[in-house]
Amino acid sequence: MVAVNVMQFLASQPWVERLGWTLIHFLWQGVLISAIYAAARIWVANSSSPKTRYILACVALAAMMAAPLVTWSLMRSSNAAPVSASLISRVPVTASTVTATPPVSFIGTVSGVQPAQFLPWVVAIWLAGAIALWIRLIGGWIVAARIGSTLVRPAPPEWQQTLNRLKARVGVTRPVRLLISALVQAPAVIGWLRPVALVPIGALAGLPSEQIEALLIHELAHIRRHDYLVNILQSVAESLLFYHPAVWWVSGHIRAERELCCDDVAVSLSGDAFTYALALAESRIVARGPPSSCYDRKRRVAGGPNRKVAGSAGTAIADAPVAGSHGERDSSGISGCRRVRPVRRFAAI
Repeated sequence: MVAVNVMQFLASQPWVERLGWTLIHFLWQGVLISAIYAAARIWVANSSSPKTRYILACVALAAMMAAPLVTWSLMRSSNAAPVSASLISRVPVTASTVTATPPVSFIGTVSGVQPAQFLPWVVAIWLAGAIALWIRLIGGWIVAARIGSTLVRPAPPEWQQTLNRLKARVGVTRPVRLLISALVQAPAVIGWLRPVALVPIGALAGLPSEQIEALLIHELAHIRRHDYLVNILQSVAESLLFYHPAVWWVSGHIRAERELCCDDVAVSLSGDAFTYALALAESRIVARGPPSSCYDRKRRVAGGPNRKVAGSAGTAIADAPVAGSHGERDSSGISGCRRVRPVRRFAAI
């Protein structure tokens, strides 16, 4: 009964047809944008840096977000009278009773199917999915905020001074507090306007200082690049355009290239790729990316084409399991890497 009432309400709204066609046309628009992005990515693959690929992916995702807005603005609301609820509940959808009725817009319609019959269902399904993902998104924000204030304590003064010194080297001008957290398993940054750097309990005492500094540079690079804000915008795009696989594909590339960009900053400023590769192997920072990228990321830092690290040493570091994992495997079967719970997408950037 509730579903019938919802469909009756949607069928009586003049904006439903316009929104429905906007959602449908994004199917081919998303494919077109992703095809152009894939071609551009292949074209620059051999000569580009992670920063170039990151910008390219961000442009593609921004184009995907803009496409429905442009479609919505170009389409005119139908002048036809709203469809009555009885049309949905009483008129069967058959070849003899349904005729092609194009909306009054710059586009035609699906031959043989009246938009009034399926557009309310398209909008209803999209609304249900978007609401569910928005609830998940807001819940992640709330949990991430609590992580920054629950079971935390200030780091020793000498480490706060070290963070301030590294801030100047990275180019971060905003105040950043360094806290020790019992809830994080790898160094993480929370917040955009007032960022907080979190390190796990025991990390400051359990790792050599040069490795800790390299990991802190990585986190400060996220702050300088405003990655927390970009990550939120990504999540909004995923929540609104969740039904298109291309959106998730491009967004995954953004997250992967973001980590590589910060890895390059850490290696550049620390001046020692080998030390940073060891820090990655000893920490769980690699767990924030897709499990399939864990091995590649450690191997890239340790023995990439531009790294002055012996091949055998780089391979040994890349093969090393992440500390604390005890060689466990996730569902992808990759040793030393675990999937991070969804909420960590807001904390671990």
